[in-house]
Amino acid sequence: MTPHNPQAAQQQQQQQQQQQQQAERRAFLLATRRYGFTAAVMGLAGGYLFDGQALAQTAAEEEAKQKAAKVTMLFATEYKIED
Repeated sequence: MTPHNPQAAQQQQQQQQQQQQQAERRAFLLATRRYGFTAAVMGLAGGYLFDGQALAQTAAEEEAKQKAAKVTMLFATEYKIED
């Protein structure tokens, strides 16, 4: 048996956190591509980002709202990247 190494355990935990964050980013981008940005953001905020059925339902609801709307407003923000 090898003695317990706290630094190695901490490194392993950090690697696992990074892998989970990467998986969440990939899931968010996939959801954005498949269901649209609004549904992906709602899935992320609601905690059902990894549930395809819930995302599909949210996307369908958002699409129904857009079709029923009499007026649509588009907001945009400009970001300055460099000085």
